Amino acid sequence: MNTVWRKILEYPQYEVNNRGCIRNKKTKRVLSTWLNNNGYCLVHLQKDNKQTNKLVHRLVAKQFFPNPLNKPQVNHRDFNKQNNNTENLEWVTISENNIHALKNGKLKSGEKSHFSKLTKKQVIQIRKEWTPKRGHTQELAKKYIISPEMIRRIIKKLNWRYI
Repeated sequence: MNTVWRKILEYPQYEVNNRGCIRNKKTKRVLSTWLNNNGYCLVHLQKDNKQTNKLVHRLVAKQFFPNPLNKPQVNHRDFNKQNNNTENLEWVTISENNIHALKNGKLKSGEKSHFSKLTKKQVIQIRKEWTPKRGHTQELAKKYIISPEMIRRIIKKLNWRYI
């Protein structure tokens, strides 16, 4: 793959390439990057005497990929947050990013998730016990120590839909 440099539109004194490197346009010096707490590469950029930290993968995506649907996230296809090569990046919705992670075993769901308050058995039991009787959703919510909204989402199969 040939290296292609493009001007960073918001920071015209810098360029980004299709391999994820950032350089000063005048000096051609490639800038150092470091990792944030989430493992993403950051770079210092300066504009109007103000220094800013920018995520490298987002700079690459903005300059190399159109985003006509205004998708908010940039996905690393290989899950390597330090691989900011254009072949590894794509604009995605939050849902698309989560589905990609779930399909590839990177996102825990159901009772494997540390956010889960219920087990699979409890979800099955909630669906068996539930009736459309007035106030029953609140009763189940108290019994299982979750919100009435979560009971409604379980019944409608918006949550735990694979059960």
